[in-house]
Amino acid sequence: MISFIIIGRNEGERLRQCFNSVLDVIKADDITQYNIVYVDSQSTDGSVELAKSYNLIKTILITGECNAAVARNIGAKEAKGDILFFIDGDMEIQPGFLPKILKSEREMIYPFISGIFIDYVYNTKQELLYKNQRIPSQEGGRYEAIVGGLFLIEKAYWIRFNGMDMRQKRSQDYDLGLRMAKSGTLLFRKDQLLAYHHMVSYGMRVDKVSNIKYTALLFRKHWNNKYYIPTFVKQQYTTILLLVSLVAAYFSWWFFCLYNVALAYKIRKQMRVNKIGVFTQLKSLISRDILFYCFLLFFWPNQIVEKYEIR
Repeated sequence: MISFIIIGRNEGERLRQCFNSVLDVIKADDITQYNIVYVDSQSTDGSVELAKSYNLIKTILITGECNAAVARNIGAKEAKGDILFFIDGDMEIQPGFLPKILKSEREMIYPFISGIFIDYVYNTKQELLYKNQRIPSQEGGRYEAIVGGLFLIEKAYWIRFNGMDMRQKRSQDYDLGLRMAKSGTLLFRKDQLLAYHHMVSYGMRVDKVSNIKYTALLFRKHWNNKYYIPTFVKQQYTTILLLVSLVAAYFSWWFFCLYNVALAYKIRKQMRVNKIGVFTQLKSLISRDILFYCFLLFFWPNQIVEKYEIR
């Protein structure tokens, strides 16, 4: 049996589109053994009532602390299937993918798999800004540790790796992928369209401090993971050079120039894609690098207790 596990919070009409796409795929791909679970993270837009209007959907409301990891863990706990198909509520899945990756409705060709999805990015007025295939295609597919919110996994593997770490409020899917990759089970990214991702752009409204917290937590858990280090170095090279420069400056202050050069390089790159002033970017980068080490040492979040009710 396949369990379609949909998570969402205030997705509005995108959620209806997601539900309908799941039902369309079940019919088009001739899936006979399935159940559908929707886990809601305390929406205020009528999402729970919408889900309840579909007789085939088991609707769950999180009553405690919410994040995507909590929602997916609850969904997996309430799912009946041998295969768990995780879908974000703003995604519209496409027919034709499942028949290519199933041995049966209880087993897949690959135990951990995803596909290609295309982002459709809208403004707050629901006007399409642009569309983009975020993950490049590769003929024949490829193995990787990067997961995302859209994937299928055999339930035995989900249980073996204890699902998602609910403390990881950001990058919880990547954390799962890294833990599995380190043990020898990589995600297979099939070169086939699996979903359209309908997302709203809110401009620069990003919780940067929260991002730094959970980047530090992810690093602390995976600092010795060969699948994570190249990505960390690519994204956080100024953070690394800050520490290296401070240590090396004990021998000669010239070494601190390495950090300044890295800052200048990153600012120049960022100015190609946004209009933020040099001083603002400099202050932001230095603050972020310092905060990373503060959170690395002092941010130890407590485990979250799942609290929910079936509607």
